[in-house]
Amino acid sequence: MIELNLEETANTPKVSYDASEHRLEIEGRLLPEHPGPFFEKLYSWLEDAKNSEHSDFIVSFYLYYYNTTSTKRLVMFFQEVDRQLALGLNIGLEWKYDEEDEDAHDDGVDFKEASKVDIKLIGIPETD
Repeated sequence: MIELNLEETANTPKVSYDASEHRLEIEGRLLPEHPGPFFEKLYSWLEDAKNSEHSDFIVSFYLYYYNTTSTKRLVMFFQEVDRQLALGLNIGLEWKYDEEDEDAHDDGVDFKEASKVDIKLIGIPETD
């Protein structure tokens, strides 16, 4: 079972898995005081994905704000994805950011370099 659907809270993003597109969307604010429980759910999803019949997945992040502790955990998650890629799991990563937010873009670049994973950077135009 690779489903993962979590409601957004004041400190954690909404997480939703679209089984028809094999896509995990993570959107919102990520600033829990203790990020371990949130990331354990992502690691469990990765494990389930690895053991599923399907082998191609997209994990898409669109985080409006994230704290330093979460940034470290994001790098660790991306590094785990890199390990899973080496084992044959085909996971595409997307890092979405507001086009005007240079810091969020730069963070995506830093995540790519730190994890060695080809993270697709996607600028989202500002809507009125």
